[in-house]
Amino acid sequence: MLRFEVQSHPWESYGIVVTADCDIVQVKNAGIVSYVPVLALADYWRVVALPRDIDKYASSKFLMPARDRIRALQRANLPDFPEALSDQSIDDLIRGNSAEAIISRLRVGDAERSSMLRLVTAYRGLLQKAEQPTLYDLAKQLAELRVANGMQSPDPKVVLDDLCRKVRELPGDAFYLSCIDRDCSEGHVAYLRLVRELRADSIALQPKHLAQKNVVARRVARLRSPFVYRLTQQLAHLFADIGLPAEYEERRLMSAQGVREALGASSLLDGPRA
Repeated sequence: MLRFEVQSHPWESYGIVVTADCDIVQVKNAGIVSYVPVLALADYWRVVALPRDIDKYASSKFLMPARDRIRALQRANLPDFPEALSDQSIDDLIRGNSAEAIISRLRVGDAERSSMLRLVTAYRGLLQKAEQPTLYDLAKQLAELRVANGMQSPDPKVVLDDLCRKVRELPGDAFYLSCIDRDCSEGHVAYLRLVRELRADSIALQPKHLAQKNVVARRVARLRSPFVYRLTQQLAHLFADIGLPAEYEERRLMSAQGVREALGASSLLDGPRA
């Protein structure tokens, strides 16, 4: 386990060396050590988990329905402008006008007013991402996206509660660590998808090495069994996994449904007869 001397960014706080010990001992690594970054749990949520959820949700469940709804209002209320707004035109409209101005321009009726306000507010939040959003900012943005699409409470605390529950089911590219050294016992996550490199001589293995000018990180701990083996297994599985074409998945489902229908029409489901 490495701790960086200058911790100016979440990706450069801690790391776990994944270069094999035997390669280091036998100098097969050409003086280069590979490691995966380790983030504090709150930083993992802010930098990885919530942005991933926002992008996934926005692309699949929010943007297309939201644009379709705006175009439907255009067709219904603006007969003088029959050509449907393009996606870029809708983005420009949302970005350059207040929610009230957009609702007024689209002539939204009273029955739809509150839901359109939520939709436009969530849309604008998606387009105007903060450069360095806080964890609460991101939770609020995801909550607004869900509410605008008719789901759950607008309280960002609901999103954060979901994240807490999901710690037990982290995705395959994340490995939870409860304690990494004496100075830092809060929860952390090793992000396995990002493998980085350091020169071996820039890592201080002993306190006396800290005086060297080129040192950027020090060894602070060792991952014990069975955790080191589980992390290695998870890392290997992540990069060895092979995705199959969507057509294959669809065909598999169709085949299963065909067999199910055939069984339903046969006497196999009738059970034994006396």
